[in-house]
Amino acid sequence: MKDHDLFSHPEQNYASLSFYNKKQADLNKKIATEEISNTIENLIHQICNSLSEEQFSQAEDAIKKLNNIFNKTDDMPYYAEEFCYSYNLLFHLKDYITPDNSDFSANILTLVCTICYSASSCIEQILEGNFLEAFLQPMLGEGFSSECVSLSIRIAGCIAADSQESAEVIKQYDFLEKLSKWIDIGDQKLLDASLFYIEQFLVNSHDNNTTMMFSPIIASLLGRSDYIFANNSSDEMETIQSRLLNIVRRFTAFEEAVQMLCQTNLIDVTIDFLFNFKTSNDLSIEDQIVTLGNIVDYSCSEYKNCIAEKVSADYILEMVDKSDALCAQMLIIVQKLIESDENFGVHLFTPEFLGNLKEKSNSSNYYTKKSILSFICNSILRISLTSTLEIFLDEELIDEIAENSSPEAVAEGSNNFSQKYFIDALIKLQNLPCASQEIRDFISNVLDEI
Repeated sequence: MKDHDLFSHPEQNYASLSFYNKKQADLNKKIATEEISNTIENLIHQICNSLSEEQFSQAEDAIKKLNNIFNKTDDMPYYAEEFCYSYNLLFHLKDYITPDNSDFSANILTLVCTICYSASSCIEQILEGNFLEAFLQPMLGEGFSSECVSLSIRIAGCIAADSQESAEVIKQYDFLEKLSKWIDIGDQKLLDASLFYIEQFLVNSHDNNTTMMFSPIIASLLGRSDYIFANNSSDEMETIQSRLLNIVRRFTAFEEAVQMLCQTNLIDVTIDFLFNFKTSNDLSIEDQIVTLGNIVDYSCSEYKNCIAEKVSADYILEMVDKSDALCAQMLIIVQKLIESDENFGVHLFTPEFLGNLKEKSNSSNYYTKKSILSFICNSILRISLTSTLEIFLDEELIDEIAENSSPEAVAEGSNNFSQKYFIDALIKLQNLPCASQEIRDFISNVLDEI
């Protein structure tokens, strides 16, 4: 009877089972959390006691185990705040970073870096206790291994990223000259750490002064781009390239930064860097396009022409096909290049190129279609060479432009300005000497309907 009752209302049974499973899972997690907490607490005690008794091999073993636990748990920030802060662990570690024992120092710095990356309270503890320099010794002094220096750079980056106040503290040390030197050495760990340091400042700071502070370092990085590309087959190097690209994107967001690149003849290197980096990563491709846009916006016509020489029809179409956002960004850049030099548009627009744009427009959503048609109409208005304008005398294209400049299209989300230059483009085509009477009549008819 009881067995029968068990299955008479299965939905109740499933609900009960689900509730039981959740309670059991919560209990298991609590037990696991307690076990991890006890392990972490014991390891911290072991580290502190071993150091005080100068049993360095035992301390090193415990440091490695603690760092391993931190790297494997998603709750690392909680544990760092709960135990490392409570036991003032970093204070106990500060006196054991020396060039004489690089391996031990590197293990300590690795743990400190892990903690600083996740626990703001521990960073506050370092700053309030005035023992920051203990962890920056490899950057400030001499004789440390490149691994120790790279870890010290990362710790400085973590602290800079924590708050505006901590960033100001790190700025006071003025590591810029040393960073440039380490980048020039060509050591991959130092390069990677230097990128991390710059990223932490640029990601968390939006003021021009902080950005321009890094001008010499970014110049060094761009100057080392030949080295970066020399190992292009390495996945690790591709990651470094992507990160450098993102840094350059953030840097060139300021006109003053682009002007600096122009004045130091690094703009050519930057442009080469953008076009030489081949990637399938969508974020990196976006960084490339946005950086190109920044340079086009803020550089003189000479460098716009330099970009125009590298921007082929195939490259534009490749970006147009990537995504709606990249399509819009790419076409804005190309439009500015045409505005800077009409000849660029003359060489760019061929029947094949226009046909590909039309095909993309026909298969796109409303906003991408609008971007493409806006680009085409702007190009018609900018280009004066009749032989080039002749390829736009296409009934299907004219009909498409007219349809998207109608009052209905404006109501859907366009604006009166776009309607005006759509209509101006049609009128310009209608007045071309090479336009047949049939095309002129066709344009008259579609204009009458708008």
